Amino acid sequence: MSKVIGIDLGTTYSRVAVWHDSQVEVIPNSHSNRYTPSCVAYASTRQLVGDLALSQLEANPTNTITNVKRLLGRTLADPQTQRDSLKLPFALTGTLRPRIKVEYNDLSLTLAPEAVSAALLRDLRETAEAYLATCAKDVVISVPACFTPAQCHATLAAAHIAGLNVLQLISDSTATAFSLAQAASNQTALILDLGGGTLDVSLLRFGPPASFEVLATAGDSHLGGIDFDNCLLAHLIAQNSNDISQNTQAIQRLRIACERAKRTLSTATVATIEIDAIANNSNFNAQITRHKFEELCADLFAQIMDHVKAVVRASGIHRSKVDRIYVVGGSSHIPKLRQLVAGYFGNRPLTTLDNPEETVAIGAAIQAAYLSSGVSNKVQDTILSNAHPSSIASSHGSIKVSLNK
Repeated sequence: MSKVIGIDLGTTYSRVAVWHDSQVEVIPNSHSNRYTPSCVAYASTRQLVGDLALSQLEANPTNTITNVKRLLGRTLADPQTQRDSLKLPFALTGTLRPRIKVEYNDLSLTLAPEAVSAALLRDLRETAEAYLATCAKDVVISVPACFTPAQCHATLAAAHIAGLNVLQLISDSTATAFSLAQAASNQTALILDLGGGTLDVSLLRFGPPASFEVLATAGDSHLGGIDFDNCLLAHLIAQNSNDISQNTQAIQRLRIACERAKRTLSTATVATIEIDAIANNSNFNAQITRHKFEELCADLFAQIMDHVKAVVRASGIHRSKVDRIYVVGGSSHIPKLRQLVAGYFGNRPLTTLDNPEETVAIGAAIQAAYLSSGVSNKVQDTILSNAHPSSIASSHGSIKVSLNK
């Protein structure tokens, strides 16, 4: 029997989940990880996806594609695309829409971002099918609440190329709400979802039985964990005695080290970066303190808090009346972020979740089960009260997508 799956198509990491045996399972990939790097590489004669692709990032950066989600649905002339192109290890070309240049199978290819995303979606589908031992082509895919219609349609195009039948696109914040609906019954909740590349902030009112209403939402499709990495990267490049600004491989090695250092600083106050022979046979050594990291990223923290304040204002609910505060997503462990959010709400403790990175995938799987036939009453009790099943929420109202069940 075919299964309906939920996919969190992330900027840096993606996840696939399914409602199975009366509960949601986040499906492990062939490397036993419950997440897959959103990375596609072209190595000689093979296309690699996920963990295998990520292993190419240092040695083959110009043919290893990351952060492709930021290119979906955008024009090449878009100022944001132009800014992104300066930070990407691979080259962009094209006229109206950006195309990615790679060397593959002794050929020079230009790939649409949708084709690259399709490779990742196909891998996630195959992961689910191998785990479930059945077909899994029907899917609910989550997208940032602030995605434009063009970005939504680009996501649909990628899914079509991957052989998926999209039942619905839902916003990341709505997916998170589905995953929390039972626990937050009869309460108001602020959900801040900071992923690898995007930010979603929503204020919701949950009611019985596990229904909810989105009161206000805002976000930024270019504010996430990789922007924190970029702040640290720019600082270390400026501090390095050797100019590596034009050395793609050296920058990529340092970028990977910056992400690791950022993760270390979520639990430690100092991170050490050591890279052998980064350029011209010279080694790179640096220490970064949590305080310095927070100082470098001060503007990003301020932008995030501006979104939080805007959502609270737009909801019409005083912040003291917000019952629960959730900080989720892959970048949710950053201590300064959690401190600032808690401080804004009177230093009340944030609601702790076991796996805050998985809430979007879990919610997408719940909605997928709800849209399919023959699901249990437990799933059917979770009702989205503010959006038609063929729409996603955005800060500008509902974006209509013709994907009725």
